[in-house]
Amino acid sequence: MMNITLDRSGVLLKANIKDKVKVDKGGLQLEAEILEIKYNVAKVRFEDGIEECIYLGSRRFSAVTSALSNPPLMEKLDIYREQAGTIVKAKVPRFTSRSFIPHDCSSKCMVRFIPKLFRNQNPLLIPLRFGWSREAVKAAGPELASQVWHICYVAPCAKRLRDMEEISHYLSICESEMEIDMFTFDPWVNVRDEFVSIPGKLMDPDLTQGKELNPIPAVNAVDQSNPPNVVYSCEAQPQGDVEIRKDPDFLVGCSCQDNCRDRNTCTCVQLTVKATAVDLEEHLVLHDAGYEHRRLKDVIITGIFECNSKCPCSRTCHNRVHQQPIRVKLQVFKTLRRGWGIRALHDIPQGTFICKYTGNVLNIDDANREGLEHGDNYFCELDLIEIVEKQKDGYESDVTDIEEENESVASDADRQTNQEDRKSDENCNGDSKQQMDVDQNSALEEVENKRKLEAEEFNIPPRKKKSVRKYYPEGEDDVYLVDALKSGNIGRYLNHSCDPNVCVQNVFQATHDLRFPTISFFTCKFVKAGDELCWNYNYEVGSVPGKQIDCHCGSETCKGRLL
Repeated sequence: MMNITLDRSGVLLKANIKDKVKVDKGGLQLEAEILEIKYNVAKVRFEDGIEECIYLGSRRFSAVTSALSNPPLMEKLDIYREQAGTIVKAKVPRFTSRSFIPHDCSSKCMVRFIPKLFRNQNPLLIPLRFGWSREAVKAAGPELASQVWHICYVAPCAKRLRDMEEISHYLSICESEMEIDMFTFDPWVNVRDEFVSIPGKLMDPDLTQGKELNPIPAVNAVDQSNPPNVVYSCEAQPQGDVEIRKDPDFLVGCSCQDNCRDRNTCTCVQLTVKATAVDLEEHLVLHDAGYEHRRLKDVIITGIFECNSKCPCSRTCHNRVHQQPIRVKLQVFKTLRRGWGIRALHDIPQGTFICKYTGNVLNIDDANREGLEHGDNYFCELDLIEIVEKQKDGYESDVTDIEEENESVASDADRQTNQEDRKSDENCNGDSKQQMDVDQNSALEEVENKRKLEAEEFNIPPRKKKSVRKYYPEGEDDVYLVDALKSGNIGRYLNHSCDPNVCVQNVFQATHDLRFPTISFFTCKFVKAGDELCWNYNYEVGSVPGKQIDCHCGSETCKGRLL
């Protein structure tokens, strides 16, 4: 009997070319010779001359069949089966190395990049196909072993670039349509690593039905089931009386001419920054909120405002991310206990955009009916307003109308101003009008300070803020939901993990209506080729009486339950 081995692909026959093996054929154990082995697939020839390609983990090999009767091996195989595959190095063209000659870089330094000609490719490999090289360097010195590796890119003209700012400037002066997020300086990212799954049943060569830039296949190495029949939609689809206002007059745009590289001058970026303010004067803000070279540094609960149809910037703009098609190469695959999932087919840097979460947008009444009839497993609430107001100081659920309090403050100030006016002369000129404005502002400040002192002295609770949702007309102030059960994109296949590598970010682009953010997924850590992409559903255990959902994420921090 031939030896067997256990690796990421499961129980495999351990054999060499020209070995003789026993193979099941039509219920008979026939002898065959191994002619070739490639990617854990053996090409064998039977004694009658017929040749066949068989996966080395197939039960048709007698050695594998015997091994699978071992319970401990079977348990390990169950773990490996859904992750079965191997890492290979992508082939890239070799270019003749050039010595750098001092010159002024221009469009002549690069070959013209035409995006539509590079579909279904790892975006991090595209520069390497255009004459760039990515090098890992280490500083020389007596403590060489303790030095950290650094990445640098060498452009086609042999100019060496050491960080994203230099890449951005180079692409700008070369007038290239190559995008900034096609580059990464993370030394742990191997841009040539690609995941190749074991031969399984290809259920669908393109689950997106041709609607995405890159095809996303669905494979099943576990059983014979097919992916659910879903209408693929790249954007959220309002249902019933739901109306998402996309009028350009409801948008704020920028006037940048530098692809929004300067955060301080881009109006859209500053919208993101100012939305993080926790004071009325907008002094306490996150000045670095938003993207950094098209990658998300941290989740911004108040949402990110991307450039839109009113902005003159191009498709390579640094503030146009979630509106781009899905660029990373993904694969939908069947898991053993968690249905269908998504895995990365190449290394993905932290902060990279993955996809949106799309589906049918429902109001609360329609959502309740759909939930009772079909379940709520694919519901996702658009509750940005509630999340933000609960995070910011001073928020209380039983809010009162701030406008009434403003009127009260204004009336107190007016009375005080009128009393001072009656003591003064009745002369009205330009100077007195300006002085009256100053006096009124001073009175407002004095009244406000008086209220603060009274609140501290008599332990009066702070004034409550009015929820933003209350400013919408009656009937339009409810929380809406996205239901991806019948219609949606690949975001519906992202599974839960107690230790996720994907995070959720609300984004505004086609509309600035705070009730309708676009739910977008970004990597929150480095993702290795072949890893499953998961996010934290943030369910609260015990929140639904009588309902329990066990967690099978398999992470070291797994809580064991979702609900």
